[in-house]
Amino acid sequence: MHWCLPQVDIDGRDLDARLFAKICSHSHPLTPLKQLPQGNMVAANKGVLFMTSEVLKDNGIKESELSTIGPSIGVRDWIIFSGFHKEQTGHADVHVRVLGPKLIAVAWNLSVKQDRDKMEKLIKNINAKFKEIRIIKIPIRSQGFQYASHV
Repeated sequence: MHWCLPQVDIDGRDLDARLFAKICSHSHPLTPLKQLPQGNMVAANKGVLFMTSEVLKDNGIKESELSTIGPSIGVRDWIIFSGFHKEQTGHADVHVRVLGPKLIAVAWNLSVKQDRDKMEKLIKNINAKFKEIRIIKIPIRSQGFQYASHV
């Protein structure tokens, strides 16, 4: 078993940081990913994990290094993608959700073509790796940095 002690660096979240420090075990090895923003790891079937490229930047690692990290946290295949242009959190769960072993929903931003292009790239990546998965586009809207994602 491997534990990860989440680092909370959002102003006004001191209680969260103390809570995570108390509930996470320090007697087990920690995962190499020190920064795991809440909502930025969306698990799928058979060890597939969706994550935005923000996690790579936050941890100072390259995508090529993920293969050594995966086994310690049960990940066999990483699907890394770029988040929406102005979406502030960079969380994967704003963009993609796993609805079943063969069904995935993606946020389809009707307001910004650049966001739709990013989702189209993610869809192609998913289809290339997993032919049997069906993908549905959930329409969303955004205005500036405000996203109304139903995903």
